[in-house]
Amino acid sequence: MSAPPPGVATLDIEVVLDLWRTVAVDWELDPSEALALLGWRDRGGALFDHRDVRQAAYRLELIIEFAPVAADLLGSERAVRIWLRRPSEALSGATPIQHMSVAPDWIRFLIDNQVPLA
Repeated sequence: MSAPPPGVATLDIEVVLDLWRTVAVDWELDPSEALALLGWRDRGGALFDHRDVRQAAYRLELIIEFAPVAADLLGSERAVRIWLRRPSEALSGATPIQHMSVAPDWIRFLIDNQVPLA
């Protein structure tokens, strides 16, 4: 196995999975919410195919990065759980968790711009 290119940070997969588990517990994600956030949909018995792995990894990275930002902006994990599931007029009545599931770039926007979430 070759080393990553210089300047490219890497995380141990166990660390990443532990961070994901923490987010899933803090946000009280049910299995369908967790799968949707990773971009995985039921495709007639198959949750994903090999082409989805990079997209799921990108989404995983965004969600892990976003979790502490959301907690800081909203003040508590409880407030984040409420915000994630509250329909928003700004999202045409969708909840943030629904929007995050279909628009991962929105998560990047929230991280980069520290948009007030309440």
